[in-house]
Order: sequence, then C-alpha cells, then structure tokens
Amino acid sequence: MLFLFLSRRRRRVRSQPGRPGAGLQVCSCCRSDFVVPVDWEEADDTHWWIRLRCGECGHAREVTVDDVVAQRFDCALEASMATLRAAVASIDRKAMEHDLHRLTGALRCSPEQTIG
Repeated sequence: MLFLFLSRRRRRVRSQPGRPGAGLQVCSCCRSDFVVPVDWEEADDTHWWIRLRCGECGHAREVTVDDVVAQRFDCALEASMATLRAAVASIDRKAMEHDLHRLTGALRCSPEQTIG
C-alpha cells in the first residue's frame, strides 16, 4: 500500500502542468492530433492528472489540468470518435453494397457458371 501511495506521489511530482487551451489532443513532439489518454485520475478537487500517448509517434507525457481543460479534451475526443464512427459506418455500407452486388449477380448466373 505504501508503494502505491509513493508511486502515485512520484507520478504527480513528475507531471507537467497543462496549459489552458493547449489542445491536449495535439502531440507536443510530432504535432499530430492522434493523442489519447491512457490513464487518468483526479489530482485534487479541481484538477486531473492524465497520461497521454500519441498514436502517431508513440510519445508519452503526463499533464495535470483543471476541470475546464479536461472537459474540453473530453469533448474533442468525443468529436473525433464521432468522426471515426461515421467513417466505419461508411466503409461497412460500401462493403455491404459490394457483397450485395456480388450476391445478386451470382443468383442471376446460370447453373453452368461459377461464382468467383
């Protein structure tokens, strides 16, 4: 139990303060917008400690931000997830249309023709 307390304390000491409006979803190393939270916890009543990792370059960093910045980051992540969901739905729809086209073509084939 003491180890857990000390490791959390060390983690908080090493974390960098997040700047308001810094755009936590933007990597401080490669500048891509593929940064996601991999761990987080309340630092105190008005702040969050967040461990971030860039999906593009793998760079990881720790920040401590206030509730407003954390909420803004959450909204940015949700908007990105909505974009991803729409892209996946579009890809699925196109794949289903392709499969349906192949199936209807196969059903129209004469028994001598093979499906391929």
